[in-house]
Amino acid sequence: MGRMHRRAGAGGRATARAVAALAILLPAAVLLPASAGAAPKGGDGSCNSRRRSCPPPADTTAPDVRWSEPAAGATVSGPLALTGTASDDTAVAAVEVRVDGGAPVAASGTSAWSLAVDTRGLADGPHAATARATDTSGNSATATVGFTVANGGADTTAPTVGITAPGAGATVAGTVSVSGTASDDVGVSGVEVRVGSGPYQPAAGTTTWTRSVDTTGLADGAHTLTARAHDAAGNTSSTSVTVTVANGDGLVIRDPAARHDLYPLGRTRLPTWEDRTGVLYTELMTNRRVAFFRHAATGATAYVDLPSDGLAGWSAAAAQMTSATDLWVLGGVGPMTLRHYRLAGSPLPTSATLLETRTFGTSDSRPGDLLALAGGGLVATWHQQGATGPQGQHVAYRSPAGAWSELPPLTFMSTRSSDQVLAQHPVDGSVWLFANPDAWGAVGAARMSESGGSLVVDWNDGTFIYSSRVGVYGPDPENPDLAAAADPATGTIALAYQSADRRWFTDGTRTVVGSRVAVARIAADRSLSFVLGDEYAERVSDVGLVVAGGDTLVSYRPVDQATLTYDRVHLARHRSGAWLPPTSLGTGTGDGVTYATGRGEFSTRMADGTIRLFTR
Repeated sequence: MGRMHRRAGAGGRATARAVAALAILLPAAVLLPASAGAAPKGGDGSCNSRRRSCPPPADTTAPDVRWSEPAAGATVSGPLALTGTASDDTAVAAVEVRVDGGAPVAASGTSAWSLAVDTRGLADGPHAATARATDTSGNSATATVGFTVANGGADTTAPTVGITAPGAGATVAGTVSVSGTASDDVGVSGVEVRVGSGPYQPAAGTTTWTRSVDTTGLADGAHTLTARAHDAAGNTSSTSVTVTVANGDGLVIRDPAARHDLYPLGRTRLPTWEDRTGVLYTELMTNRRVAFFRHAATGATAYVDLPSDGLAGWSAAAAQMTSATDLWVLGGVGPMTLRHYRLAGSPLPTSATLLETRTFGTSDSRPGDLLALAGGGLVATWHQQGATGPQGQHVAYRSPAGAWSELPPLTFMSTRSSDQVLAQHPVDGSVWLFANPDAWGAVGAARMSESGGSLVVDWNDGTFIYSSRVGVYGPDPENPDLAAAADPATGTIALAYQSADRRWFTDGTRTVVGSRVAVARIAADRSLSFVLGDEYAERVSDVGLVVAGGDTLVSYRPVDQATLTYDRVHLARHRSGAWLPPTSLGTGTGDGVTYATGRGEFSTRMADGTIRLFTR
C-alpha cells in the first residue's frame, strides 16, 4: 500500500567517488540559463535500497591514522596540541579525538590534523588519547597514544553556563533550538540539555552551544529546560528556564466505523477542492477504502466509504479532485487503474458512487502522478521498467470535454526505478513532467501544452537539472524523491528533492547518508534558481512541498546525528529569503507524507498508528 510499491524495480548506486566529484561548491542561490548537458549514465537496475538489500559500497579500505604529538609515553603539562596525519585510498572525511574514552571532538584538518587540549583539566598521571579517521565511504580506523600529565595541581573550579534562548516564560512549539554560553578557568569539555527530569542529551559546541529539542512528544503546558556544563576534571554546573509548550496534536483521523488500524493510500498531493481537503486510507483486515474530508473554513469533517470494484490498483495511489463532486484515484503496480467517483453531499461529501474505471499500461508499468489542470483537464503518468519491453514514460490526457488520449512513449531518458511528478506552470498553463531515475544524476523534464482537445510535447531534456552542471543543487545520485507545486506569486514552479550536497554520519559501526533538501524554481523560459535547506534528510525518503501565502513549506525526514535514525518528520518554512527553524510533526512510520495544493496541510501516519492531518 502507501509506500510498499512506491518505486518498484531496481537501479544502480552511485559510488562515493562520483558523489565527491559532484560536490561543486556554488553560492547559496544561483540563476542558470536553460542549457542541456551531456547525458549521464543511467543505473543498471541491479540494486535499489528502497526495495531490497544492496551490496556494500565498493570502497572497503579503511584509512590510515597516525599520531605526531605527543610522543608515546611523553610527559606533558598545560596547553597541548594533539597532532597527527591521516590518509586514505579515496579521501579522509573527518578525524575526531577522544581523551580517556570521553566524548569525541572533531579535529581540525584531515591529512594533517590537530586539536588543542588544556591538560590542566586532566588529573596528574597517565592518560590516553584515541584518534579516529573516517573516509567518505564510512570506513574508519583508530590509533591511540599514551602520555602522562604533570601539572602539579587539581582543577576544582566548576564552569558556568547560561541559556540565552528560549527566554524564561517563552511559549514554544515544534522543534526548539535551545542555545547558550559556557565558560571555565581551564576549559569547557561539553554541555548537555534535558527536558524536565529526562536524560541529558549532548549539545553542539562548548563556549557557545546549541541543542534542538523536539517538543511534539510533550504535553502542552509548562516544562523545564536544563543546561549542564562540565570540564575535563569532572566539575559541573547547571541552569534552567521554564517554558510553555503549545503544539496541539494535529487532527487525528478517527474513523467511527473502523475496528482495525488505518493505513494511508496517498503518495503525492492530497485531493483538494476549494475549502475541501481529502485524505485516502484503507482499514486493514477489512480492505475498506475510505476518503476522509475536512472543511478548512469550519473544521467540519466527514468519512466517505469508496465502493469496492474488485480490482487491484490501490498501491502508491495519487488522487485529485476536478470539481466538488469528482474524485479521481490512480494507483497500482502494473497495470495502472484509474477510478472516477461521483461525490454527493454538502458542504462535505457524505457518499460516493463509482462512475468508471480505466486501465493504463502493462504488468511492467509503475506508478507516476496524477494532476488536475486549471481548465478542467486531467493528466496521468506512469513509466515502464523495461523488464518485458522498452523503458519509457507514458502520459494520458482527459480533455475538459471528457475525451481520453495517450501520447506516444517518451524515451528521452531512462525510466527504470524512477520517480515522476507533474505540475502546471502558473504563467502559461503548460504541463511539466519531472523525472529522476536511480543513478541518473539529473532531473529530466518534459514540457507539454493543451491544444485542440489533446496534449502535445513542446520539448524534453533528460538533463534539465544536472549535477555536473549545477553541482550541489543537482539531485542526490541515489534515488531522491520529487515534489512539485505551482507558485502564482513568483510565476514559477517549485520542485523539491534531496540534493547532491551529501554527508555521511557514522558511529563507527553504522553509517547513514543524508542530503540537504533543495528547492528549484523554474521560470516559464526554463531558467532556474535554487535554495538549499538547513538540515540533512535521509537521501531517498519522501519529501512534501506546499507553496502558499508567500511561504515555501517542505516536509522531510532529517537524519538524527546522535542516534543515526531518521524516523521523525520535520516541516521547514522558507520565507523572505531565509529558512525558519523547522517544526517537528512527530515520529512517523516511514510512510509518505502527502500534501495539499496551495494550503499548508500535510498528512502522514504516526508511530502510534494514527493518521494525522497537520495544518500550518
